[in-house]
Amino acid sequence: VVGALFALVRIVVDHAVVWRITRGARSVVDARWTGLLHTLMRRSRVRRPVLLLRSPTSVMPLTSGFVRPRIVVPDVADTWPPDMREAVVLHELAHIARGDYLTQSLAAVACALYWPTPLAWWAAARLRVERELACDDLVLARGVRPADYASHLLDAARVLRTPRLAVSMAAASGLERRLRAVIDDTRRRGVPG
Repeated sequence: VVGALFALVRIVVDHAVVWRITRGARSVVDARWTGLLHTLMRRSRVRRPVLLLRSPTSVMPLTSGFVRPRIVVPDVADTWPPDMREAVVLHELAHIARGDYLTQSLAAVACALYWPTPLAWWAAARLRVERELACDDLVLARGVRPADYASHLLDAARVLRTPRLAVSMAAASGLERRLRAVIDDTRRRGVPG
């Protein structure tokens, strides 16, 4: 029971950190961003309303919420070139379209309930890795060039901080693996049948 409670407290703390980041952010009203968001939502087939927020902290772009999804970008994102903005928003919309916030939260709860089982922790870790690779593949499938996207990932990782959360969509762990997958010409990027 103590192990399960410890893991559940960690989930609550993680959600509180994400809530604090989104609460400290403000809505983006810049037409460049809102126009880009609506255009990419149509291309990504995301039908739910998505709120785009700008955070004063230099946090890695992240997605939170399942019922009312939110994308948070840092203030510095205004200085990004248009193709980097597009790649970031496409990646975060891929998380929303896939329902990653909910599935990762459920995986964290499963880890809490089955905390003594290493397989549960391994499966949750693999889920985090695969969700990022899947979203990267969706960005590339939408026409972003692999070399450009890899450069954008490196630029973001160089200057932005990543919160260490079990439920966050902002995890940049495994950056080398992601970069290798992005530039791999032989990688199959389609959705499995």
